[in-house]
Amino acid sequence: MDVEVSAGKPGEAGFSMIEALIAAAILLIIAIGLIPMFTQSILNNAAGSDYTTSSVHAKDELENLQDAAFHNEALVIDSGDVELLTTDFWLPGTAGLGDELWTDTVPSGSEPRWTRTTGVTQYSIIAFDDGMLADAERKNGNAQPTEVHFKIIEVRLANNKAQSGLPPGPSLVYRMIKPF
Repeated sequence: MDVEVSAGKPGEAGFSMIEALIAAAILLIIAIGLIPMFTQSILNNAAGSDYTTSSVHAKDELENLQDAAFHNEALVIDSGDVELLTTDFWLPGTAGLGDELWTDTVPSGSEPRWTRTTGVTQYSIIAFDDGMLADAERKNGNAQPTEVHFKIIEVRLANNKAQSGLPPGPSLVYRMIKPF
């Protein structure tokens, strides 16, 4: 069986130089259009990691206070005050991920990535009679221990967006009621 192979005319095989340049230009335009997507994806992943890590630290703080005794020093409001506020700052690490540090003061020349404010207020059960808690119903630090029946613990996280370089995100708030 003989197979006849016909050869095309010279110059008809393959792409011409102009066709190859046009194809390369089209691919370049598509690639340039995709680069911002990858850049935004990297920023979003970094922000998500940052929010998740700081959120875990806020929940840890809330759980530590939940496990503390009702009259623990960390939950006792000073005499005359109606709220106990503590603030600490999350400083970026120097060695990389996992090297971050929560501290109650910011060293000179450092910028915190997150600010965590923990607030404790205390109430008598009578404050719940109308189903709402008003600021005027808070018990101050001078209240007799038998008058204080529950405490509200709130942990707020605020992102220092200027320092982190990450896209703006929500402040995080965690709240719990600690009964006597």
